Amino acid sequence: MSQPTVLVVDDSDCILHLLEMIFSKEGFRPRLASSGLAALALARAEPPDAVLLDVRMPEMDGWEVLCALRQDGLQAPVVMTSTADAVSGGALALARGAQGYLMKPFSPAQLVEMLRELLAESQAHAGPAVSPLARHPS
Repeated sequence: MSQPTVLVVDDSDCILHLLEMIFSKEGFRPRLASSGLAALALARAEPPDAVLLDVRMPEMDGWEVLCALRQDGLQAPVVMTSTADAVSGGALALARGAQGYLMKPFSPAQLVEMLRELLAESQAHAGPAVSPLARHPS
């Protein structure tokens, strides 16, 4: 897959632009949303290959966005980010249908590596019989 699309959702413009630079440099095509509603509109217009989704946002938090994306049928890997504890946040993310969780601050290299692995796994398991909600990465 050449230049996978990553929907980056965070209410911090600073974080959005930093991640836009990182993803562009690493061969991804970032699409930015500063709110949950904007993220849903972008995902519905052009489903992304992966989603990086902040948990704590005003009006519509990341958990609500994740639920709406899954209800819409989006099967792309989702990585949640938050300042909350990695153990409880990670368990909750997996239970709610995400494939990964990163505690802020995270390293750009760790994020890029995780997304590449999830995209490769998603491509390897692509097909109508595989549900991303039934899989849990080890």
